[in-house]
Amino acid sequence: MVKKMQESSQAYIAKRNSNNSKNILTVALYALMLIYAVSFTMIGPMMSILIRHYQLRISQGGLMVTYQSIGGIVSIILGGILADNFKKSKLIGIGFGLYSIALFVISLTPSYLLLLMVFFILGASTKLVDTVTNSYIADLHSDNRGKFLNFLHVFFGAGALIGPLFSRYLISKGVNWSQCFLYLWVASTAIFLIYIAMLLLIPDLHDKKSSTVTTGFLKVLSNLKIWILCLIIFMYAGHQSGINIWFPMYAETVLKVSTLLSSLSLSIFWAGIILGRLLCIKLQQKYNVRHILFLGSLLGGSVLISGILTQNPSLILASVGLAALFTGATIPMLIAIACSLFPRNSGAASSILFFNNSIAWILFPWLIGIIAEYSNFQSGMLLTGVSLLITSLASIAIPSTKDDIDG
Repeated sequence: MVKKMQESSQAYIAKRNSNNSKNILTVALYALMLIYAVSFTMIGPMMSILIRHYQLRISQGGLMVTYQSIGGIVSIILGGILADNFKKSKLIGIGFGLYSIALFVISLTPSYLLLLMVFFILGASTKLVDTVTNSYIADLHSDNRGKFLNFLHVFFGAGALIGPLFSRYLISKGVNWSQCFLYLWVASTAIFLIYIAMLLLIPDLHDKKSSTVTTGFLKVLSNLKIWILCLIIFMYAGHQSGINIWFPMYAETVLKVSTLLSSLSLSIFWAGIILGRLLCIKLQQKYNVRHILFLGSLLGGSVLISGILTQNPSLILASVGLAALFTGATIPMLIAIACSLFPRNSGAASSILFFNNSIAWILFPWLIGIIAEYSNFQSGMLLTGVSLLITSLASIAIPSTKDDIDG
C-alpha cells in the first residue's frame, strides 16, 4: 500500500514537472513568435521609402518580398523533412539565430542586390521558425492543439500589430529606415539568448524525434485533404500579403490619408486578426471549423470589396479591420486541422501548408504591383477581397469531423 502511494506520488510529481516544463517552453515559443512578427509588418510602412531610396519602380519594390518568400520556400522544404526527424527546439534556435544576423546586416544599409540576398536569408530563417514552432506547439499540446495554436498566432498578431507602429514612430523621429532593423536586432538577440538559456536549463521532455522516416513527407503530400487546405491557405495568404505590403502605400498615395494613418491601417488590420483569433477559440468549441471558415471568408471578402469600391478612406479602413476580424483565425485553424490529420508527421503537414503560404507571398504582392503600375491601385487592392471569396468556396470541401474542430 505504501509502495503504491509512493509510486502515485512520484508519478504526480513527474507529471507536474513535465507540465511546468511544457508551459515554460510554450511561453518562450510565444515570445519568439512575437518578436519575429514585428519584422513581418514593419516593412509595409517603409515600402515607399525603400522605393525612393533605391530608385525603384513599384513592381520592383515587390522583389524584396519575392526574395524573402523564395528563401522561405527553400527553408520550408528542408524544414518539412527535418522537423519530424530532428529536435524541433534546436531547429527553432538555428532559425532564430539566422534571423537575428539578417536583421543586423540589413541595418548596415547594404546595396540593393545585397539587400535582396539578405531578404532571402530573412525569409528562410523566419519560415523555419514559423513552420517548426507551429508543429512543435501542436506536438506539445496534442490534447488541445487548436486552442494553443490560436494563442500562438495571437502573439504573432500582437507582434504584427506593433511592427508598423514601431517603424513609423522611429521614422517620424528622424531615425533612418535601416536603423529600425538595428533596434529590432537588439531585441531579438536578447530574446534569442533567453531562449537558448531556457533550453540549457530546462529538461526538454517534449521534443522527441519521430520514428517516421522522411517518406512521411511524401505520404502527407499525396493526400487529397492536404491539397484542399493548401488551396485555402494560398488564397488567404494572397489576401494577407496584399494588405501587409501594399495597403499603407495605397492609403497614402491613392486615398490621400496622412502618413501616420496609413501606418495605423496595418495596426487596425492586425488588431482585427488578434480579436478574430481570440474569438475563434470560443467559436471552435461550438461550431464546425468548415462553417467558421466559409462564413468568415464570405463576409470578409464581401465587406472588403464593398469598402474598396466606395473609395471612402474611413469606410475602407473599417472594411480592412472587419475583414481581418472575420478571417483572422484562418491559418491556426488550418494548421490544427492538418496536424490532427497527420499527428505523426506534424512537421511535414505544417511545412506543406507554409510552402503554399510562401508561394502566395511571392505571387500576390508582385501581381498587385503589376496591376497598380499598368492599370490602377484600386484594381490591385480588390484582389485582396476576391481571394477571400475563393477561400470561402474552397472551405466547403474541408472534412467536417470532430477531430478537426478539437484539433
